Amino acid sequence: MKTLLIGSLLVVAVAKISVAAPIHIVAFGDSGVYGKGVARNETYPAQLEAMLRQKGYDVTVTNDGVNGLTSNNAVAYVGSVGKADVAIVHVGVNDAKQGVPPGTIRQNVAWVIDKLKANGARVLVVSNPLADVCDVASSKGAPCVKWGGRPPDTQYVVPGDPQQHLNAAGLHVLALKILPVLEKLLVAKH
Repeated sequence: MKTLLIGSLLVVAVAKISVAAPIHIVAFGDSGVYGKGVARNETYPAQLEAMLRQKGYDVTVTNDGVNGLTSNNAVAYVGSVGKADVAIVHVGVNDAKQGVPPGTIRQNVAWVIDKLKANGARVLVVSNPLADVCDVASSKGAPCVKWGGRPPDTQYVVPGDPQQHLNAAGLHVLALKILPVLEKLLVAKH
């Protein structure tokens, strides 16, 4: 009887120990997220996942990037993102290349941020000078990482790509730039 009582208390004690749930991050955006021209394990979402795991985070980073995605597409597809602890939003370059007015890009990004936050995600925005939306992100309480500006060095682009998509090395540099900002969100979330 005494053994049964001690065993029962142990089960109750173990049941009360809570284990933190794995962290789910979704990177949502265009070919910069998708990783046009690189292997799936070389994309910046995959590299971020590896970096975070190396630091001891129990994390999955889902690559929800689509080649050619515009901010209008992002508005239409943001509902497909699902539940995430953190969402990385990376859109606008395709809009700028297609001549979409900056005000439209900004309005769309603001809407996407609002929708993701309403679904419980903390949001991080990755912005390029062609479609700078960091002030929009800031107004929504979302940190922003700027990248790009001048054409990247040839050592960082996919060979022969006229659109100069980043290769694995270039995506690694971008992941390193995003990592400290992302970690601040993870600490704040958990």
